[in-house]
Amino acid sequence: MNSIWQITNRGIDDLQLKSTATPHRTPLGTLIQVTHVPVLPWDLKSERGELQGLTLQRLPHIIGYGFAGIVLESGLGGPQPGSRVVGITPNGSYAEIVNAPFLPMLFTIPKAVSLASAATLIGGADAAVMMLSAAAVTANTRVLVLGGSGGIGTYLLQLLHQIGASTQVLSSPRSHRFTQSIVPTFPVTTDLTTIADSAIDVILDTTGQAPLLDQAVTKLRSGGTLFTTALPHYQAPRQDIHSRFANNPIGPAKYRSLL
Repeated sequence: MNSIWQITNRGIDDLQLKSTATPHRTPLGTLIQVTHVPVLPWDLKSERGELQGLTLQRLPHIIGYGFAGIVLESGLGGPQPGSRVVGITPNGSYAEIVNAPFLPMLFTIPKAVSLASAATLIGGADAAVMMLSAAAVTANTRVLVLGGSGGIGTYLLQLLHQIGASTQVLSSPRSHRFTQSIVPTFPVTTDLTTIADSAIDVILDTTGQAPLLDQAVTKLRSGGTLFTTALPHYQAPRQDIHSRFANNPIGPAKYRSLL
């Protein structure tokens, strides 16, 4: 089978397509024909060597961890062959066939959901849910989203709309029209100066641009929270706010709810 390998930390240009042996199914694992994989900021940063100390993978390795596909062979209690599933594997997902060893993190896709849509749960919807939970966002929270057009941001805006949180969005000029279309009632700006200083309780960052974060923290009230999934080593220039990074998984029940 073919798979995509990271050989160095010099970025995507050094990725290699290799022909390797088809993996064997572990006793509790499931063999899956992969049809879709998400392209995640986490993968791109890993390929550039920016996640030292945050990942246990050693070079060389197959990239990616999320996938959607069709079950080929399953162990006791697993989904039947032919089932459409989405899940996570620690052994790399950018391969024609993967062994998914964690049955609790393998989910059958409802008939109304496409394989492509289901693949966006990994690193997209799950990251958005994790951010909202970790930042304790409620209907009374004043939120500023930095970037709303990507895989995480599009889910963030929809979930914030469901919660009823007071939300503003900072978008790039290129993405403004699309971002505004996601939740038309949310004000979307391309100019940070249009947002009042100290008017925000929580900033949710999906851009990973440190200079932008340095400017955006002026919008936080004292005691407010800046939460990013994109800059693990970011240090905010203010001491009176909370600056957090996390990339934690969510539980199986939340994945099923998202599906």
